[in-house]
Amino acid sequence: MECQTLPIAYPVSRSAAERGADELQRLRRALRELWCAWMKRRKEDSVLKTLASLDSRTLKDIGMPDEFRARAAALRETRYERITELMF
Repeated sequence: MECQTLPIAYPVSRSAAERGADELQRLRRALRELWCAWMKRRKEDSVLKTLASLDSRTLKDIGMPDEFRARAAALRETRYERITELMF
């Protein structure tokens, strides 16, 4: 009776260049996500600064969410405190 053997399975690994390219791709995606998050935060801050010039009732009339109204009120209060500190 003949014994058949299976070929030895060698682990197949990717080349260093392919692994490096994958790492660069992963870093590019991470940087893009950070950039998008920063741009979104920057846009929200700009909108908030614009909204802070309006009073709470006007913001409610135009349908702004409670969160934005509260943040705008806090920003107005902070500005007011800074101005009063400078006056006295």
